[in-house]
Amino acid sequence: ESCLPGHGRGAAMTGPSRLLPADGHDVNAPGEHLWNYARLKPWVGWRSWALILLWAPVGAGLCALRVALWPLGMVLYVPAHWLGVGRWYMRLIQPIFGCWVTIRGLENLQRSAAPVVAANHISEFDACAIWAAIPPAEQRLVVNEHSRTVISMAQSLGWPISPIFVNGPSVRDTIRHAVREAAGSPARRRPLLIFPEGRSCSGIAVLRFHDFVFSLGTSVVPCAVRLANPWPVQVQCNGVRWLQNLLVLFFLPCVAYECTFLPPVCGAGLSASAVAEEVRQAISAELGVPCSHLGGKDKVAFAESRGKCLSAGGSGSPSRFAHV
Repeated sequence: ESCLPGHGRGAAMTGPSRLLPADGHDVNAPGEHLWNYARLKPWVGWRSWALILLWAPVGAGLCALRVALWPLGMVLYVPAHWLGVGRWYMRLIQPIFGCWVTIRGLENLQRSAAPVVAANHISEFDACAIWAAIPPAEQRLVVNEHSRTVISMAQSLGWPISPIFVNGPSVRDTIRHAVREAAGSPARRRPLLIFPEGRSCSGIAVLRFHDFVFSLGTSVVPCAVRLANPWPVQVQCNGVRWLQNLLVLFFLPCVAYECTFLPPVCGAGLSASAVAEEVRQAISAELGVPCSHLGGKDKVAFAESRGKCLSAGGSGSPSRFAHV
């Protein structure tokens, strides 16, 4: 496995140029340009409304059909996994449920013994897109608490998964053990899939990473996730339950994800922050977007400030960028 510290794809992308505004928006200023709270895209006009109204009856029927098929799709994954065709099964059903997934750089994942895969976070369905390369039973997903309900549902249907919830007891010890387990048996490894931004971003930047997992001295495979949604309705909307976003995904004809696995970055001999930044820069370079000084805690603070504005009868826009 070739992964030299400081020589990843992001190494040449450091410097002030990586902090320039994207599409006229300052990626270091909190606002809804980074964290979307609107269901409709900003450019929606009468033509878009006409399209939505024309599509609505078809979309409602398609959504109902996908909701009806969803439990069956989940149940059938279990025999597919035990037959050794779990990845191909996921590739088959993803378009049925509205996700067209393209995988690039799969050889970087398959040839590497890295126990950690770190991806940027653009929507609630990023992990589902990555299933086309690493099915759910062949990974350990590090996930936020709000996903516990749907994960419990999958487990009740027989999915052999054991995710790690970030607010669970002794989460750091659990992550450390999972990484050591994956590194100790490469032939049967279940890599840790983590979204180190901690919160989703709109795709115009890569947020600052939490660096604990990068302190474990192991190699990491960066994964750059893109979402292409040409429709006027946003799939990812913050401030609502994940089920609402899922129903919107089922309502739309299809959206396209592209997941690119990059050459592994070695953690040996580097500080956690240095490894985290190396991985972040590699993802940033692949996506062609800048890195932001902001992180998940800034998103939480923005959401709280926005909520207070709404409660006070304001516009819900604590930043001058909120309605860009």
